[in-house]
Amino acid sequence: MIDEAEGYLELNLPGHALRIIQRKQHAVAQSCYLRYLRARAHQRCGNHQKAIADLKIIVERCPENPRPLIVLGSCYKRVGKIWSALHALHEAVLLEPQSALIHYNLACYWSLVRCKPQSLRYLKNAIDIDVTLRKCLRQDDDFAFLQSDPVFSAMASEAV
Repeated sequence: MIDEAEGYLELNLPGHALRIIQRKQHAVAQSCYLRYLRARAHQRCGNHQKAIADLKIIVERCPENPRPLIVLGSCYKRVGKIWSALHALHEAVLLEPQSALIHYNLACYWSLVRCKPQSLRYLKNAIDIDVTLRKCLRQDDDFAFLQSDPVFSAMASEAV
């Protein structure tokens, strides 16, 4: 059942994954991973509030795993709760300090709240960990606030 739900998520068929998972409600209540799959399916269906509810339970039960915190941050962002998204990702970066994705998303969220120093700091961390992220910067709308900043421009440059 887990493999089937994962497969449907990989095929971008979250509704199918939800149907599979819903058949095993009792197992979902016991399993952080099944609850995580359900949260991801809700997220992909655009049901961010349902995903948030599951992810908060997972974070409470399995606090050592940064993945639910990353998804929780993304869901909070989608529902306009940027400060909650920042909090979730600050928790995640403590668990996985070498994750370029976490640093990148922190940079995005700090940019959305117009905090240039924090955004640039996390962006530098992300690029130091994974230089290929440079090519995403100019296209990422989350960095609109920073587009005219010379430090941001230097980070986005291939030559740096």
